[in-house]
Amino acid sequence: MSELIWLLLAAPPGLMSLWIMICALVGSGRARRLDQESPWLRLAVLIPAHDEEHTIAGCVRSILRSRYPRDRFDVYVVADNCRDATAERAAAAGARVVIRDEPSRRGKGYALNFLAAHLRELPGYDGWVFFDADSHVDRHCLAWLARELSAGASCVQGFYGCRRARLKGSALPVLAARLFNGSRPAGRSRLGFSAGLRGNGMALRPEVHAGSPWRDEALLEDWELALDLAERGIAVRFCREARVFAKSAPSRRAATEQRWRWEGARPRLIQDRLPWLLKNGLAKRNRLALESALDLVTPPLSILAASNALIFTLATLSGAVSAACLAGAGLLSLSMSVLLADRFDRPSVLRSALSQLPSFLLWKLSFYTRVLKASRGGPVPPTSWVRTERRAGEPDERREPVLVSREEEPS
Repeated sequence: MSELIWLLLAAPPGLMSLWIMICALVGSGRARRLDQESPWLRLAVLIPAHDEEHTIAGCVRSILRSRYPRDRFDVYVVADNCRDATAERAAAAGARVVIRDEPSRRGKGYALNFLAAHLRELPGYDGWVFFDADSHVDRHCLAWLARELSAGASCVQGFYGCRRARLKGSALPVLAARLFNGSRPAGRSRLGFSAGLRGNGMALRPEVHAGSPWRDEALLEDWELALDLAERGIAVRFCREARVFAKSAPSRRAATEQRWRWEGARPRLIQDRLPWLLKNGLAKRNRLALESALDLVTPPLSILAASNALIFTLATLSGAVSAACLAGAGLLSLSMSVLLADRFDRPSVLRSALSQLPSFLLWKLSFYTRVLKASRGGPVPPTSWVRTERRAGEPDERREPVLVSREEEPS
């Protein structure tokens, strides 16, 4: 192979890795202190729930304990096609419950749009805040989200973490998640781009939803909403101080199935949205759309690292010096990004992550084999709202939180 061909092969993973490092570097600033004179906007807190009787009460109670004037926010739960006691337990915990029973139209997008339509009949809210039903909300989260909305943001994404890593060997995906949910979106936001949406711990102005509602049947409804906003020129602002935590999946099987639903839906999302993002970005000179297109096609950290390592090895053996240097720079960029991500939250998990690398790579290999089979006509992810497996009566322990995301799920 010629030097030019090797260089063309090395360019995508190498440059993507460099961009991730730049975002992580820019996004690695210190957390701010909350201004005591922050504005108390009128907020509606929205929680979509599907058969979450074991977690919904704890979520509602954590929100009601927020250090935010109690008369300035209301908590709404939409019990969507529930066959358990979700509605009763949410109401008993102090939430206003809206029941939706439409089995033929199942999905988180349906539930959110249904609740949004209900809220439009109750004017007076300055912002809508969204949490998942298994969340534990930091007491200052609402105040920080309100502060960012008051400062001019149309949409805000907080720092989405996990209260504890239940699965053995979870340090490596936790480290990757700190990058995906922490330093990377923080850097994108500070550089003037959209931080993206994670679906939990986010806030927006009501008028934003009027122009960009959720896509009813989408599995990646939060990602699709962020892309819709980018096409409209609306950037999602990141706020690391607005913290929300959720429990990790209780088993390896549950974690794998959860990631299967997310990652299996991603190729279709790329196919549907990438052409429109590029067309919008080029025709309207919309840099938010162009950068969102780059983020959409950027593979998970493990795939980037493997691509850079493979190209570096083969290009070196072939004598393609330029390509080998570019791939080597990509590996170095990812290493720096991981170091920065490890410092984004405490405690450090870097040493444990390195020891778990071999088993993690084996799990990733088996997982992407499954994704490849699906792309060739094998079993595909479910298209309806499937809740993550949870164990009844799990103790509500308080431990050092670790991050979880759609980038790398604990294995």
